[in-house]
Amino acid sequence: MEIPTQPVRTDKPFGRAGLETTYRDIVDKGLTREDILEKLYTATSSPMEGSSKASTSSSEATQPFTTDDINKWSTKDVIQHLQAKFPDDFDAEDFEVLLKRKIRGRAFLKLTEGKLSAIGMEYGPASIIAGYIEELNLSKAFTAFKFSEVCRLFEISDDTDPSMDAFPEFHCDSMTIDENEHDLKHLIEDLKVLRRTTVFEATRSLYVNRFIVAAVCSFDKDVVVRPQKQLRGKHGYGPVDLGLESRHTTYTLGVTEIKNEDIKKGIAQNALQLEACLTVSRKRIRDEVVEDPVILRHAYGIITDAEKWYFLHCINDDKITFRLSKPVSVDWFSDYSNDVKTVLEHILWLLKEMGKAETETGVHWDTDISG
Repeated sequence: MEIPTQPVRTDKPFGRAGLETTYRDIVDKGLTREDILEKLYTATSSPMEGSSKASTSSSEATQPFTTDDINKWSTKDVIQHLQAKFPDDFDAEDFEVLLKRKIRGRAFLKLTEGKLSAIGMEYGPASIIAGYIEELNLSKAFTAFKFSEVCRLFEISDDTDPSMDAFPEFHCDSMTIDENEHDLKHLIEDLKVLRRTTVFEATRSLYVNRFIVAAVCSFDKDVVVRPQKQLRGKHGYGPVDLGLESRHTTYTLGVTEIKNEDIKKGIAQNALQLEACLTVSRKRIRDEVVEDPVILRHAYGIITDAEKWYFLHCINDDKITFRLSKPVSVDWFSDYSNDVKTVLEHILWLLKEMGKAETETGVHWDTDISG
């Protein structure tokens, strides 16, 4: 029996249909050379249609299973996974305890050291399993985390109901642009059209998208927008609303849209996503050797509902820390041109800082990011 893992999947299964769909995407969307190569690689490296499991040796390291997967495990699955994960730490008697008590996946995730001792497991293996389960329970969907959980996780605050002021302040700089700059004028005109033709409350994401696209236009040789990009980090997994992804590596600046006016939830989600963005790999281009993943020192994020814009800085030194900016606001019920310019200048500066962070890995950006 294979050890249960999370299958590596794409939205285009391998086979004629998948490749034909990829070909139509290439023709219809006018993709760049890099995007074409990436799409072809993705289409041809996905599992065969009908495949239900990925090989343990390769996928477990890059695509860890989720708690939802573990919930479906049988007792034998649990034991086989522990045997592979800790080959020298358990003996037959330890596994006999799990078999006798019929510890399946869902029950396994609820075990503690005390519960394991109570059902007859010795201190050593009980301690190892309990510690491992604690790690597994932290790996859940980004959206499942509460603000207070994230504050405790990254040692920001131990309060049961912390405020956003618990985050040290991030002084987000600006990349000054002229008020007649083409992308800014085009952005303002786009936003004016939206204001005339849409209901703001129901279409906030459209406004956010316009800002992001306008900013990326200045870095389009080095950055591409990836909506709903899937991320997985040490403490969570799931899509980021908008991923501003490097064309050279998997490095991403994450944009989280605030939902249901829950700013704290958005900040918590973005912080977890930035932690996941710190580990990057170079993209495959033809026969280039893919290097081992690189850990970056800086990652940046944006949390917004199109009215208030927060900017988050993730720093990876001896430990991961965060800094959060004060909100920058756009007043959509007055002359908002200056507000729009201010927000765009902040986003442009973040993209420049993203480039500087990536150059530490030896990557060269075509866009001028000096200064």
